[in-house]
Amino acid sequence: MTDHWDETFESVLRPYLPTLPEGAPLAPDLVMAAFGLNSVATVGLIAALEDAYGVTFPDEELVPANFRTPGSAWALLTRLRATSGRP
Repeated sequence: MTDHWDETFESVLRPYLPTLPEGAPLAPDLVMAAFGLNSVATVGLIAALEDAYGVTFPDEELVPANFRTPGSAWALLTRLRATSGRP
């Protein structure tokens, strides 16, 4: 875990980055596409994050920029959790 996000986020995200070496740090600015996150995998990641955190990503937020890096995905998830009242 990092100081940037919780363990759940990292455990959900890592399987969607198949070429990220095991044990390698998950940096906030890591370009996820460079480690195997493609458009199909992004759909799976979105569903997994929705299930893990009990949120729904609005259609207008489903843009590549929001899933470019772990930091951008976490920022979006944090905003959604805040507006939904979820911890």
